Amino acid sequence: MAEELIKQIQRDRLSYNYAHAAFHQEIKELNQPYWETKLLVNELRCLYDDPQRPLSEKQRESLDILFMDQERDGLGRQALGLTKQEQEEQRQAQEKTPRLIATIDDALQAKHDEVAQMVYSLRGADEPKDMLSIMQRRQEELFELQAGLAQQHLKYAGYVNEFTEVSLELMSTLREIMLEINLKADMDRHRAFDDYYCALADSLALRIKILRVTILSSTYDERLVEAMRSLRSILEARYADARKQLMVAEKQIQRYESMGKEFDTIAQAYFGLLDDIRATQDDIERINASK
Repeated sequence: MAEELIKQIQRDRLSYNYAHAAFHQEIKELNQPYWETKLLVNELRCLYDDPQRPLSEKQRESLDILFMDQERDGLGRQALGLTKQEQEEQRQAQEKTPRLIATIDDALQAKHDEVAQMVYSLRGADEPKDMLSIMQRRQEELFELQAGLAQQHLKYAGYVNEFTEVSLELMSTLREIMLEINLKADMDRHRAFDDYYCALADSLALRIKILRVTILSSTYDERLVEAMRSLRSILEARYADARKQLMVAEKQIQRYESMGKEFDTIAQAYFGLLDDIRATQDDIERINASK
């Protein structure tokens, strides 16, 4: 309760400055039409005397009437556009300003004294000097609270560290669980792939066997087999004839060999005669060629 009253006193002191500034702002806003009127009249006078922007006769007559009214009123209307009533209101506002500021100051001071007296009564202090000891005690209590706050900060920092460690352990455990789950899923997937590829290999092997049987059945048809059998019979017959001729030749060779050296002499003479015949034929061909 006392702390709230102290804060209220501080706000009252600040509100005095704010009220003073707000009052000056209000006076400034009241004077704004005056300055706007003054600016407008000055612009009209510059426009009236500007040779580069000549006015029409009708416009000049209107401005002459305006300026003549201002000069004729004299004391009743200023050149800045204020009437006597407006001038009187402005004078009264200027006279009331110091009194109003003094009234505001008195009200704020009374409020301050009232609140201070309430604070002293709540604290058991009869004099303003007791407020110093009260503030010192409050300051000591504040220091104790700050020290306790630092201890609480350290305590909560320890809690944060523990929470961080637990979070790290939890994340590590979750990582291991995810690895196990992923490993099991990979093993199941690989096992499924192995089964699939084994079944695919068996299917391909069966298809290859089917293609082999199909090729054999389409290549060796009945007509081809019959033709191959006929060819085999012909070859076997020719082989038998060749074997017979070979046997006859072997018998003749054996008979010639049984004749001994005479067969060799006859054979050499025969081959020599064949060589002489070939040489004679070559000579005849050369003679014919030379002719």
